Amino acid sequence: HRPSLCEVLAEASWGFQTMASASQCRRQWFKGYVKYSASHADRPMLDDILTVILLAWIIYFVTRLSYDRETKLLMELLIYTIAFSLMIKFCKSKYGFSALAPRIFVKQNLEKARNVRKFGDQSWQLVIHFTMTVAELWLLYRPSINWSWWTMRDSDAVGGMWENVEQKADGQLNSVYLAQLVVWTVTAVSHRFFEARHKDYFVMYSHHIATVSLIAISWTSNALRVGLLVMLVHDSSDIVTDLLKMANYAGLDASAGWYLSESFFILNVITWALARLYYYAFEVVGNAHLHWPKLLPPRPVDGSFSFAYLRQQVSLLACLTLLYFLVVLNVLWWLLFWRILYRLLKNEKAHEVGADEYEGSSASEDDEGEAMPADSVERKKKE
Repeated sequence: HRPSLCEVLAEASWGFQTMASASQCRRQWFKGYVKYSASHADRPMLDDILTVILLAWIIYFVTRLSYDRETKLLMELLIYTIAFSLMIKFCKSKYGFSALAPRIFVKQNLEKARNVRKFGDQSWQLVIHFTMTVAELWLLYRPSINWSWWTMRDSDAVGGMWENVEQKADGQLNSVYLAQLVVWTVTAVSHRFFEARHKDYFVMYSHHIATVSLIAISWTSNALRVGLLVMLVHDSSDIVTDLLKMANYAGLDASAGWYLSESFFILNVITWALARLYYYAFEVVGNAHLHWPKLLPPRPVDGSFSFAYLRQQVSLLACLTLLYFLVVLNVLWWLLFWRILYRLLKNEKAHEVGADEYEGSSASEDDEGEAMPADSVERKKKE
């Protein structure tokens, strides 16, 4: 029996309906699992481009390790991913830092579940930044290094930062580097799909992707030592920033008689200037600008074309470009701090200034974290 045209079309229609139904179920599951599945409403195309870049880096790095048959490194990445995911889940749970809320929060802030949730969200970043800072300081403190990468920032001598050796051969440095790659990848994914979207959403997202790109490229181009100093400067300065945000969510400002928000803010302005605007911009990036050619492989004696030389040159220049990009982002945040400081000097409340200057659209969320209609937002503000 040869099926008629109507029967063929009916079968095809049933097949397409089944596929569409399955696709819709997958989309519904994805939307139910993540908090923000849709692109950012302000610049959806830019959001999609950044997300594609992030996914491309993840696929490239895993594929690169698989192609090189680096089974041990792949297992390390998997272990770090599981460990950090469990740590994040614990910190955000009711048994993590959120359990401290009833003891340290101001009553007015404790009544808003949004503040408690954001306090827990920020806590896992504090744990990561503190843990990685300790690990990076330990790498520099080791007897075999004895701070030589820190003190010999412009040297290519033995033990110097620009010594042209196989830097991935340092297993401990390599492990911390892979852990950092996982940390920043998880941070970028969390920022895109799970965290409340603040005013600096695109600045932060660009920063996370630039950091992931910088770690991946510097790892492949044998620039791990300078990468370690870059990570140490940023992780150590982020500790104060995390404490500032958590104190702000808890409402521990001058209006509550604690002055912690203001104190951490002043400390953050100082440490940011010293760590990111001076040491990072001039000492780390400045030395990288002058000495990056020292990590290039030898040119062929006969002057012939060398793909390995070209690839290393392009990779190191890409690293240098990303280092300068991070300088620009650090300056933008520095300007934001001065805007906040100006408003604090006008005797405005620290919690309200932070919510206005930094959180932005996230303030239009209800206590359960879902976006509120515009009329509900205005009504709640009036109340």
